[in-house]
Amino acid sequence: MITALQNLISGKAGKLFFVLLLLIICVSFVLYLSQGSSVFDFLPNDSRYREDYYGNDLNDPDVYTSLNLVHQVGADIGAVVLPTSKVMEEAENRFYPEVPERNRQEIMNQFMQLRERMPEDMSSEIMQLFTERMRRTDFLLRNWNFFPRVQRARFMAQEGENDREFVEGSFKAKVALEHLADVWGFLPQEAISFGVNDKFIRFLTELDPRLASESNRTMAFETVSRNRGVRQEAIEGILYSFFRVNEVEKTLAAAGFTLREEAELDLYREGMAWEVDGLAFSSDVIEVPKELFATISFNSQPKPKDKLTLRVSGKTLQVEFRESHVEDNSTMVEVILGTDGNLTATRDNLFSAIEKAELGIEAAREGNTALALYLDEDNLPASRPTIARASEAIDLTIPLEAKLRAFHEENKNDPLFQEPARTEATAVTFAMSSNLPPVTEPTENRLRQYFENNKVDFAPPTPPPPPPAPLLPEGNGTEGNSSKGQPGPDGKQGPSGDSNAGIDANATVFADANLSLFTSGNATAIASEANGSSPLVDFNSSFAIPEVTFEQVRDEVYERVMEENRGFAEEEAFAIAREEAIAFLDDLSKLGNRLRSKHKVYTSLRQSKEMTDFLSRSGASIKKISFNKSQMGIQGQILGLERRESETRSGKQPLEEVEALTDRRFFTPSVRRSREGYTVFLLDRKIEPGPGEYANASFRTLYREYRRDLREKAFVAAADSLTKALEDDNASAAASLAEKAVIVSINGKSSEGVRSSYDGRSSRLDSRRQKLETEREEIVKKESGEDNATVTPVEKERKKEIDGLLDSLREERGDLNAERALAIQVAGQAFDLDIGEGWKELERSEDRVVFARLKGAYVKKLDLGEDEVDRRLQDLSSVRAEEGRDRLVADLIAAG
Repeated sequence: MITALQNLISGKAGKLFFVLLLLIICVSFVLYLSQGSSVFDFLPNDSRYREDYYGNDLNDPDVYTSLNLVHQVGADIGAVVLPTSKVMEEAENRFYPEVPERNRQEIMNQFMQLRERMPEDMSSEIMQLFTERMRRTDFLLRNWNFFPRVQRARFMAQEGENDREFVEGSFKAKVALEHLADVWGFLPQEAISFGVNDKFIRFLTELDPRLASESNRTMAFETVSRNRGVRQEAIEGILYSFFRVNEVEKTLAAAGFTLREEAELDLYREGMAWEVDGLAFSSDVIEVPKELFATISFNSQPKPKDKLTLRVSGKTLQVEFRESHVEDNSTMVEVILGTDGNLTATRDNLFSAIEKAELGIEAAREGNTALALYLDEDNLPASRPTIARASEAIDLTIPLEAKLRAFHEENKNDPLFQEPARTEATAVTFAMSSNLPPVTEPTENRLRQYFENNKVDFAPPTPPPPPPAPLLPEGNGTEGNSSKGQPGPDGKQGPSGDSNAGIDANATVFADANLSLFTSGNATAIASEANGSSPLVDFNSSFAIPEVTFEQVRDEVYERVMEENRGFAEEEAFAIAREEAIAFLDDLSKLGNRLRSKHKVYTSLRQSKEMTDFLSRSGASIKKISFNKSQMGIQGQILGLERRESETRSGKQPLEEVEALTDRRFFTPSVRRSREGYTVFLLDRKIEPGPGEYANASFRTLYREYRRDLREKAFVAAADSLTKALEDDNASAAASLAEKAVIVSINGKSSEGVRSSYDGRSSRLDSRRQKLETEREEIVKKESGEDNATVTPVEKERKKEIDGLLDSLREERGDLNAERALAIQVAGQAFDLDIGEGWKELERSEDRVVFARLKGAYVKKLDLGEDEVDRRLQDLSSVRAEEGRDRLVADLIAAG
């Protein structure tokens, strides 16, 4: 047998077979060892549904990446397909001005870094490159609003590659228009001829005039090929697809047909002058009365030690009523009772305690014995404020509670309040602890080997403290007033002297007898006795550090080695748990395939006896979990789930994989490491969103929506009253209702004249503001010491005056902007009004209503030239073509 195998392997066919076998084993081994993976990662993913879009599966990463790459290649050359107007508008808001300003700052940073590295050797070509890039960015920032839509789309495609919504909207529009071309049989790839090629070159030249040269085209295609990793031959085919779509869009532009008379009428209309009044009434001016939260009333005097507790925004005020002040360590806030049953004094003392507590509520006195409490609407708590009383002498009413409950009942199915969708699942965990082998005791050799390998990590044991030094006698005499000196170091009597004689300042004696140790590293120098002569110690001399021995640190070595052994044992247990989890996953897949044919409904499959018995036989820990989208992070932390590297990069939660489970794919396709071991999740059921519970609603959201609803209802009622007053020509009623409305009057001005008038007023306001800001800046420079000058008291007062003037100018500018918007709107719609017909409602939304009345109209004598009419005709046709193209593309995308 062995000889036959040797002969097989030694042959050419055998060697090939052996290499293939070795390759299969290596791949299988790598898959086995990969973290959190299983064989199911390489099977078709049933949980990823197919999103078919004109034959392209947008949920296939390869297809999506390919479409995205085609978009980027086209953008590099300047070819881009406009998305729908809605996508374009949202993308513009994200792009301008943030992206150009960020790009400008990056260009400046790159230039400064390069200049620091090569301050003198910077070539003129590099300087010109940075200058051109900066000029382009500045040009874009200044003229963005004047670019045509297609030009803005090119800038966004080239400089805003990370805007997924814009990119997806663009290539979806391209695919839809390509489908339309296919249906028409329009310019297929094989239809390229001399005439088509000539138009294709003209299309490229319109994108960039430099592409008219074949050598420039080759160079550009090579650059894009290198930067994007696309074959150079494929780039021309990609650009031809953009050319084909461009020709289709030209056909769609025919929908912008305009009559010449319409252009002339539009010019006449633009030149008309009006006498018209406008009125805009918005919900901002509606004042909804403050909402009473609660009322606290005293029907009699509380008893001493009666309590009242208020909880708002996590803060708690605990009040205890007392007859007099008491010194104690209680956290209670004392409220002194009024003398002789004076309830007003008691109420006022409670009012002061609430004000000092700064709970975020406002208290107001009502009558003689009551307090009204109002919430701070700018700092609302997330949870409901509560008030608890422990006294029959206090009447408590909370009228806001009933109002909020009624409002929530009406809106419990609103997305803001409804219970979110939940996922219920079963976590099957194969615990590491159940496979943990016993920790082996280390041998003597193991301990000594560990010590030798890590000797530098050990410090010698701390030496015991030194014995105390001998104490000095209180006096120098031996008895009474004896003048005999103390014995010297040789034991002889010292010189006689008074008992109060001082110590010679030049003697080398340590003043503190306890300071007997001097350490340098591990060396110790011991001083001589306190009343003897001390030898001189050289503190600069080097001391030998004693070497740590194994016996000194044996206990520490043992603990470290045991900890290391415990770690090895746990890793081995985790590996066993992972093997068990993968085996469980394989068996679960087989069981699921068998049960699907038997149970047509998933709930029946999940609750079947076969599945229940299978889980109980697994020997794993079974735990039921339930979570919604906002609870994924917390639930994942409770289970101790580890994030995979891809999840960390994308910011995803581990339980998103569980939320994506379906009836078809009801278990996670791979095992996941957790704190306890390795876990597999099974879907139990999905709970759809349902009516919200009042107890679960955010108080802040509920209160704000309740107040917004009150404001909207009050605005509707006021707008209806104002409409009736204007229609009935009731001037006094209209004036009282429209007291805070924006009102404008246009006298003998056209739309262009209205714009020019407000532009002039805005410029004058800006000029005044700039002068004041310049004057203020000069004073600030003096205050900061930049000019080495002293600020006079007059200048300080002038600075305060300037601040007030600037605030007034800001308010004036806000009012002017509101007037300008209303005046332009009224002038633009005056053509639809009838002279002398009174007020007419032009617009109504949930927070604004606009009225206008036309008193007169004047037609200027216009001498319209042919060129002027042609330009207006082209403008109107372009606008209509864009609108028609947008509707057609939106329909095609929806159909796809």
